[in-house]
Amino acid sequence: MRTTKGLTARPQTSEFSQADSKILSKAYKAGFEQLSQAADFIASASCSLSPEEKQNLIQHQIDLLPLHQGDSTGLRIDICLENAETGETKWIDTTAVHTTCVSYEDKELKAVAKRNLASSMADLHSLPDALQFDPSPALLQRDIRKVEKYSRLLMIAKKQHVDGKRSSLPAFAPFSVSDFGELSPAAVDLQEWIVDQFRRKCVKHGARADGCSVLDLVRQFRYKFKVGIQFAIDSGLGSMIQSAGQPWGGLGAA
Repeated sequence: MRTTKGLTARPQTSEFSQADSKILSKAYKAGFEQLSQAADFIASASCSLSPEEKQNLIQHQIDLLPLHQGDSTGLRIDICLENAETGETKWIDTTAVHTTCVSYEDKELKAVAKRNLASSMADLHSLPDALQFDPSPALLQRDIRKVEKYSRLLMIAKKQHVDGKRSSLPAFAPFSVSDFGELSPAAVDLQEWIVDQFRRKCVKHGARADGCSVLDLVRQFRYKFKVGIQFAIDSGLGSMIQSAGQPWGGLGAA
């Protein structure tokens, strides 16, 4: 889908992006080697499989990788944003965190206490608040988990790039938000990257007939984009609250 931002957005299935892998177990290395061989096979001239069969073969090998328990399937990137002119690409996986849930309660309360203390000290001594923009520890942890989870697949893209099967190496970007509307540092970086792509487009197109400057256009775009993200968070949270306690799936079937 071509967007007004000059970017191409599409859902992802079994493609992968960049990341440096950590030390891998022997079992994982063996599984990855089999996955690599499958990727080489479907890219060869001798492969007669259909596109669906190729995707199923790759997904089957991915599912066999020894990942964390309960997290071994469904490793698919949510969104791909690509600048068709430069080839710069972001592969995005989105997630929402309920920072007030019991499992995050202890760390969140400690973080809030530290921020309140820092704010009081800053006011007392007329100093900048050092912790004013510190992110939620739950959001930071979610970003770390996303990067670690997808690193097992992202290295495949790196190998494909080295082998000349990819013209450019995409960058993975987790987009984590809280139910209070807070964005993780990685999400903020991605937001600003998108805004910068819009700015570059405005600069390239030059002066407009309506007299709007690049600065005005970028300011308006950033505002609308941020508000749109908050509306999306509110909509999701509202839907969750509205459906709480209601039957769903097969439970409510007559």
